[in-house]
Amino acid sequence: MKLFTQKKSSITKEDTPYFIKGSCIDEIIKEAQRKNFIVINSREIQERELNEIARCTNSHRKHCFVGVNFPWRGNEVVIIPDKESFQSLITWRNKDKITEEEQQKLRQSHVFVVGSSVGSNATHVMAKSGIENFNIAEIKEIKPSNGTRIISDSVVNWGLHKLDALKKDLYEYNPYLNLKLFNEGLNADNIEAFFQSNAQNKVVLDAADDVPTKILIRKYCKKHKIPMLTGFDEKGVIIINRFDKEDVPIAFENEDFSNFHSKSFEEKTRYFMEYFPNGYENLTDRQKQTIERIKDGTLGGYSQLAWEAALFSSMITKSVLDIILYDIKSGNYSIDLDKINNYLL
Repeated sequence: MKLFTQKKSSITKEDTPYFIKGSCIDEIIKEAQRKNFIVINSREIQERELNEIARCTNSHRKHCFVGVNFPWRGNEVVIIPDKESFQSLITWRNKDKITEEEQQKLRQSHVFVVGSSVGSNATHVMAKSGIENFNIAEIKEIKPSNGTRIISDSVVNWGLHKLDALKKDLYEYNPYLNLKLFNEGLNADNIEAFFQSNAQNKVVLDAADDVPTKILIRKYCKKHKIPMLTGFDEKGVIIINRFDKEDVPIAFENEDFSNFHSKSFEEKTRYFMEYFPNGYENLTDRQKQTIERIKDGTLGGYSQLAWEAALFSSMITKSVLDIILYDIKSGNYSIDLDKINNYLL
């Protein structure tokens, strides 16, 4: 029996979905079998819902199907509808909280995500809301303790690059997604390539965990007038910066951070707290206790609970939709469930 060590893997074109097309289902199945694929065919249940959509919308469009293979799943091929019919299926239960016109606007928008711990949760929810174009930057691999806040929480993903795991989840939800993944993270050398897009509506999610990257993002967004948002799962805080409409100030904009990583934990915390509304004193007592324990070496990192990450992801998605569809203004927004529960008691 051989033992294998999980390696930090790279993101390659070969790890994207492979499509098999044909003039009919039988032709697709024959082609898949010729290549020794095992065909998973749930066409019947797909057609039931597609027929429901056609009946409710008075549509007479003919539905075509394709086969899709996910390389990481070996030799399986799944039968799914063509892109337009697939989009109709996965957004059918969004109607009319999101109208067809709004759904189309979301499909044409582009979201740039920096950081894929809690950012992975948010990206998944945004994809389920109908956004299809994502550029995502991350540099780290998955640690066992990451499971409380990332979507790719299977034990088989421990040690994988976070983007390698995330892209599998995203593609298996929607193989037609347009994903550009930057597994070296975001930095001054690749920032132009990262933000490359012809989309009319762009939004940036800052889920980075270091201050120099946060400032790099803000400077770029301010220069190019791109709306940006960030947040904290602590107290359910979302911060929206409409750089496309307002002259939003940037904390530490002109400071030199070339030696930031050599600074003490206390100094790094002071900088980071500048981005949290009302600073350190506004943290919960337990989060303050966490910081004190990190200082004295009895805890390895900040506390991030699963329900906080889930709330954060929902708030981020709603805010992204509000920026694209409803023109929400800059500001600090919060849903503090601890306070809500106190009222309920």
